[in-house]
Order: sequence, then C-alpha cells, then structure tokens
Amino acid sequence: MDVVNIGFVGTGGIARSHARGLSAVPQARIAAAADVSDAAVQDFAAANDVPRVYADYRHVLDNPAVDAVIICLPHALHAEAAIAAAQAGKHVLCEKPLAVSVAECDAVIGACHDANVNLMVGHTHRFIHEHTRAVELMAAGAIGQVLHIHDSIIGATRHKDLGWRGVPALAGGGVFMDNGVHSADRLRWWVGSEVTAITATVGHYGARTEGEDHGVAHLAFANGVTATMEISLIAPPPLGRCRAVVTGADGAMEIATWRHLKVATADAEEWETHTFPQNRSQFAREDGEFVASILENRQPLVSGEDGKRAVAIVQGIYAASESGQRVCLPAD
Repeated sequence: MDVVNIGFVGTGGIARSHARGLSAVPQARIAAAADVSDAAVQDFAAANDVPRVYADYRHVLDNPAVDAVIICLPHALHAEAAIAAAQAGKHVLCEKPLAVSVAECDAVIGACHDANVNLMVGHTHRFIHEHTRAVELMAAGAIGQVLHIHDSIIGATRHKDLGWRGVPALAGGGVFMDNGVHSADRLRWWVGSEVTAITATVGHYGARTEGEDHGVAHLAFANGVTATMEISLIAPPPLGRCRAVVTGADGAMEIATWRHLKVATADAEEWETHTFPQNRSQFAREDGEFVASILENRQPLVSGEDGKRAVAIVQGIYAASESGQRVCLPAD
C-alpha cells in the first residue's frame, strides 16, 4: 500500500480541520464521506474533491476503496461508529474523547484489536510544537524534577451557542468531557505517569450548556507529581487562555498553547522564550502520524489506551465532584 484512502464519518468543523491536515500528507487521499446533513457532506465533498458521499456512514464502511476512517461525530456516537469501522476492517482515527465511558472505550479497543486494525485517538495537543518541545525539555531535566502543573483551559464562550456540545446526552458531559479531556491527556503525557487520586468541584454557572461549565480538579500521579486542572466556559474574553505552568525543583515553565513556551531556571531573573512558526497545523502532523502508522504497520503514537485513560480521569472528576470524596484510579 502506497496511499491510504480515508473515509470521513461526519463532516462538521473538526472534519474540515482534518481535511486541511490531510492535504499536507501526500500518502493520503479522501475517498468518501458521510453526514446526515446533505448540505454539509456536499459542501465537504466540493471543498475536498471527494468522489463518494453518503447519508449513512455505514456506506463508507462498505466501500472497498476505503482503508481507514476519521470519526468526527458527537462524542456519544464515537463508540458505535468506531466498533463498526473495526468490524469492517478499517483503521480508525477517532476524535477525542474516544468514547463517553471507560466501558465503551474498552469495547472500541477490543474491537480494533480483534480486527487487527490501528486505533488512534485525536488528542491533537500531542502535536502542538509548544507541547512537544516542553516534553523534550522536561525529559532533559531543564527544570529539574517536575513537582506540580497548573493547567487551565478557559473559554470565553458564556454566550455562544455550543450546539450538540451543550447537550450532555450527545457530548457525554459538559466542558470537562470536551476541553477537560485535552487537559487530562496532556497532563498524563507531560508528567509521564498515571493519575491515582482525584478531588474536584464542578458545576454550572451560566454558560449556554446543559452540562457543567466550570470547575477545578486536583490530580495526584503515581510518581508523586500533583496537578490542578481548571476548565471553564464562563470567563470574559480577556481571561480566555489555554496555558499550563509547570513548577520544577530547579526551575519553571509556562506552556502557552499556540503562542509560546517560556523556561526559567531556579536562579534566572527572566524567562527564556521559545517561539515557533505561525500558521502551523497540528492536524497535518496528527493525520500524518495516523497515515504513517498504517503504512509502516505499527501502532500510532496516541493509542486507544491513551484515549481510555483520559476518559477515566474525566469520569473520576465527575465522581469526585458528585460525591465530595477523593476518588482513586488504578495506576496500571
């Protein structure tokens, strides 16, 4: 196989981001797409020169020309589509979260394993330059032993119509199952360990969503690192941010997603700022990794197990907030 033929399941905004990413991957071709909205799938096909379009995604899975699928559906529909794709022999890139429960994640992972197809989860933050460089610097000991990370993803979207993301039955929850799952995954990646204990308070404070729109969680990792996760939709525009501050034994780091990476040693008087090229696409790198993993017959860098662990953290946050008690997770 020299070219991977991709089918899209869902053609909304995130699908368009993936299509732009794939345009930079010469070993990939979009062969088919499906969406319940005829207008959406026709627009997607016209923009991306897609030869086959359908109203029912199962027709994408039945198409023998399709080698792999990218699933871009509401969260609660991920598991069903991913399992069906695996059973049809298609490799799977599923947008985050992998599913809306650990049990569903296990079912997807099992189906892909049984079918011997690749499963990758769209945790796109793993492919952002500031993040990958931060991991390299932490591994090299640039700030010494990592002690604590404060991670905040604050969306100034109180008055925005969130569409299906504002409906827990489709989204699997509120802002923590949406943006919080990004934080859960990147914290695991940065720390290099698993979350073992969680305390949290989340609630609804006025954003246009039926689910939680703001909250804070405290995470303890098996290797002794701690982290706080602040996820919100209710801030005014000046407070909007996607930023993490890492405290180490010998320095600190500020990771401002899509902006910069700053590092300071313990005795530094000012930050050392790392900047990166503008107009860069993490989707090109993410989709390129998915395609490369298929062509090279290897597992992708972001696995189904990674997706499951992120969902388990979010579910743990919900359980801790609801019970008011500390929730423990297995480290293995």
